[in-house]
Amino acid sequence: GPTHQPIEQLASLRLIPGLRLWRPADGVETVHAWQAAFRSSEHPTLIVLTRQGLPPIPRTAQAESAIPRGGYVLKEPDGTAELVLVATGSEVSLALEAAGVLTQSGIGTRVVSMPSVEVFESQDAAYREAVLPRSIPKRLIIEAGASSPWFRIAGAEGDVLGIDRFGLSGPGAQVYRFLGFTVEAVVRRAQALWTDGCPHSV
Repeated sequence: GPTHQPIEQLASLRLIPGLRLWRPADGVETVHAWQAAFRSSEHPTLIVLTRQGLPPIPRTAQAESAIPRGGYVLKEPDGTAELVLVATGSEVSLALEAAGVLTQSGIGTRVVSMPSVEVFESQDAAYREAVLPRSIPKRLIIEAGASSPWFRIAGAEGDVLGIDRFGLSGPGAQVYRFLGFTVEAVVRRAQALWTDGCPHSV
């Protein structure tokens, strides 16, 4: 029931002053999250892991070196990026799959993994602009939790695919499908955003 479907948990934890929350997408990001926790002498760190197994994510050495900055460009399209998918944790692999489909359909899509919003927002303005440039205002945030905290990062022309209702009890894949966390659903949402800029139009 709802007591075991805490969609508000991540949003609530991120409100705690000084807390650095990490939601890693795979083993590599988990290692960096632990390293950040050990190095931190001023902020408590919370690492939120998934119950299900996650696939290892391919990334360049340059991308891996940027993980400690909390958010980084994980994948670029071959051509010009026209849309950005931002995801955390278990949704990063979903974003990568959707980006491949979108790019093949003619919408050049950048994927940003953001394991720690707090750490990313503490970076200098130049770095944040390099990851989420104002020149690409179409941003779709993907996280299996409450959507409201993400709109400041999505921006005026962005959208958030989150969960703003209690979930369901059942196999993870079936629950994800019901709640719209599938490659097809992400692609539809992103295409609607890119085409007419109407959030929540799908």
